[in-house]
Amino acid sequence: LTREGHGLIIASGLLPLWSLFSSLLSFSKTYFSQIFMLNPLDALRSGTYSLIDVRTDDEYQQDHITGSLHIPHTQILDYTEQINQLPEPRILYCRSGARSAMALQLLQQSGVSGLFNAGGISDMRELLQDAGVSGH
Repeated sequence: LTREGHGLIIASGLLPLWSLFSSLLSFSKTYFSQIFMLNPLDALRSGTYSLIDVRTDDEYQQDHITGSLHIPHTQILDYTEQINQLPEPRILYCRSGARSAMALQLLQQSGVSGLFNAGGISDMRELLQDAGVSGH
């Protein structure tokens, strides 16, 4: 084989690596604002933040954090304009963190920024407690 032939073999061997790199880049873009955002504890301590509970109506009625805005994750895109008006950071939570991660991704894809996924409601309560915010 000539050098050109080796180049093709090497280049074709790099395609799977490029695919993996592209996937990782896409993943990092999705969570860029969360990863590089200031610690949410600072925002919680300052009092300038928004809490968004993305659980179902039943879950919210059973238990929720006082002062949180309730928008079920299945309806989150219906409220992008209102969410854009809320103070940043906009901290999302659900029961375990999965639905709030989905809602965060949908909002980011719709151009909403300043988002943070706190995870589940117990994680959110722990963050509030760590920040010294009472009444939750």
